[in-house]
Amino acid sequence: MLRYLEQVRGIEGGHSLAGYIEFFARDFFANLTLEERKSLIATGENYPTSTLSVLAKLPENPGPEVLKEIRDLDKRLDGKTGEPTARLRVGIVAVLGRSNEKESLAYLRNLYVHQPERRAPVAMSLTQHPDGDAWPVLVDSLRTVDGDPAREILGALVGVNRQPDKSEPYRNVILLGLRLQANGGELVARLLEKWIGEKPYPADAPIAEQMAAWQKWYATTFPNERPAELPKESTQNKWSYDELLSFLESKEGMTGSPSRGAQVFHDGQCMNCHRFNGKGERIGPDLSAVSQRFTRKEILESIVYPNQVVSDQYASKIVIANGKTYTGIAAKNPDGGMTVLQSDGQKVELAAADIEDVQSSKLSAMPEGLANRLTLEQIADLFAYLMKSPEPNVAARNPAKVR
Repeated sequence: MLRYLEQVRGIEGGHSLAGYIEFFARDFFANLTLEERKSLIATGENYPTSTLSVLAKLPENPGPEVLKEIRDLDKRLDGKTGEPTARLRVGIVAVLGRSNEKESLAYLRNLYVHQPERRAPVAMSLTQHPDGDAWPVLVDSLRTVDGDPAREILGALVGVNRQPDKSEPYRNVILLGLRLQANGGELVARLLEKWIGEKPYPADAPIAEQMAAWQKWYATTFPNERPAELPKESTQNKWSYDELLSFLESKEGMTGSPSRGAQVFHDGQCMNCHRFNGKGERIGPDLSAVSQRFTRKEILESIVYPNQVVSDQYASKIVIANGKTYTGIAAKNPDGGMTVLQSDGQKVELAAADIEDVQSSKLSAMPEGLANRLTLEQIADLFAYLMKSPEPNVAARNPAKVR
């Protein structure tokens, strides 16, 4: 029956045919015992569409044995592609989140950390129980989610009596509000009001005015942090951020060559600052496990807008030595001197006796416009290279963390 239902779903028919088959499948599987449905889930990778129908009719908490079978199925789906498999994996995280089982929720949090491209559906699943250990995951997800997932997560967080103790979540929420505007900005305002306990604008203020007020509040409350402002396109860029993101999400952009990407990584001078699978410099962040920490969207943003999110560890320093000014990533040497990697890739060695002053900068040492040097094909190749899984010994040295 599984094989038959999987096959007939591919039949081209009238508008109602697909829905008829789906309703029949759900009703059919609902009549099976829980043990029988568990047996079907055990072979779910072979019948992704029908298995999704099985999951749709499971009780809210089907028990630890069935939930373990579902988690095992999800692991077996790693590396498999196609729309039916993608839909099945969304259904899996929804069922695991609904169960509120300790092991399943821990599994979802692990997925969020180690499989960045699945963060939106995982976070949406965790909104079913948004307090406890799920709360920091949902707050972190506001860095990258948009649209319906963002609105659902915001609505869930409003119902939790808990507030961040650092500046970054407030900045991320304000930036999300600036992106959403009338399509969810009111949820951002409600969450900020809940966190802060005040409303720095009239009750009838339009969303744009509310977001401007929150930006002003952030600048006053965290004067030493980067402002809560959306990145701006440079007129010198060959492509806009949206154009590059659309390309990378297309079939062409998803089928780059990792081997050619390795050459782009070398020729584009990425190796002058970054290390990947044991090759390159250590001055900038090690990118070996970048695919396990960030989405393609986040990586692209860091290239197009290098100053938007900058780790304190890799922020630029302004070093004055012998009356000259050097700006870049500055590393102390054992003898007390400094090595400064400038934005043009050039290193400057400075003796301790020559250094007059060192000042912090809010700017990244990575220059803007790096993508301008590349063709679209080269960009696809570079991302194919960066999204490779790291070598086991390298991955162990680069654990992923929820920021």
